[in-house]
Amino acid sequence: MDELGWGDGRIKNVGVGILHYYEKKQGLPQDSRLKPNPFHALFAILYAISDSFEMTFNVVSTWDFPGKSENKVNPFLPILPEDSILDIAVFEDSLSGIQSVTGAAKILQNYGYIAQTRRYGISTTPEKAELMKTINTKCFPTINDALDQYFSETDQ
Repeated sequence: MDELGWGDGRIKNVGVGILHYYEKKQGLPQDSRLKPNPFHALFAILYAISDSFEMTFNVVSTWDFPGKSENKVNPFLPILPEDSILDIAVFEDSLSGIQSVTGAAKILQNYGYIAQTRRYGISTTPEKAELMKTINTKCFPTINDALDQYFSETDQ
């Protein structure tokens, strides 16, 4: 729990409710920032490593609304130091979630971060497994199988 930033017993999660709150506060159409939009995963990644929800909200707002002049300053610096290396693992049963994380990693790469993704698809049907393969995602029948694979790869 400490390693994931959940030492205080609270799981930092960015789901539909938080995104609807963000969209409403910013005057955006509802569901406009939900996966597969990379914003969804970007908010979740930054929130997982930030000190607070407020800080994350402000950072993603700065990125999402840089103002009329082009913002050359890296908006993620309050949370991610310049030389940060991110190894992002996503465990998802939907293509949209994996696409969101992949898009978020590309955004971070565009700001000079080294951001790689490890994609673990959870699929209960052969059709879904085939779709996962089309986006270069390893597929597993259960989350436990996916976690076993992840830990075998990261324990090396």
